[in-house]
Amino acid sequence: MKKLCLVYLLSFCALTEPSLAAQGEPATSRIPTVTRLVQLFMGLEATLIDAQLKGDTAGLGALLTDNFEMRIDAWPGEPIPRAEWLKRVLEQRRAGQPEQMAVHDYGDIAIASFLLKVEGNTKQPTGVFIVDVWHRASGDWKLATRYAASGTASSQHIPGVPLKEKPFEKRY
Repeated sequence: MKKLCLVYLLSFCALTEPSLAAQGEPATSRIPTVTRLVQLFMGLEATLIDAQLKGDTAGLGALLTDNFEMRIDAWPGEPIPRAEWLKRVLEQRRAGQPEQMAVHDYGDIAIASFLLKVEGNTKQPTGVFIVDVWHRASGDWKLATRYAASGTASSQHIPGVPLKEKPFEKRY
């Protein structure tokens, strides 16, 4: 009986012990999977950008709520109303590429945050941190509020977050 227990114990240890060959190999990184919500809102953001670049006022307006507003870090107490935002964004006809999106679903409200990579006058693209608040009405998602911050993290102070280095490691 003791020999049988010893055999089981050794077999278990052999199965749980990593092989010597595997120990010498570097760990592979996991490829993040795009969630259903990120895919959905990446599509909506792409539709917004496409309408902007084409100068499609009706198409762009159809994606906004009637009381849409934009708030930016430079003037947090002075929202840019829908009509003014449409005018400015269609005049500029300059868009970017959303990256690093996260979406939080709260039923009929979804909050999408991402870095919008914008090509500037320099060779280095600059990023704008965007937080979009989407509202679902009659099955359609419409952009209700957009928040944007263009400052670089290294020059800003956010209470509670040490910005000299990355405060934590992403675990997925």
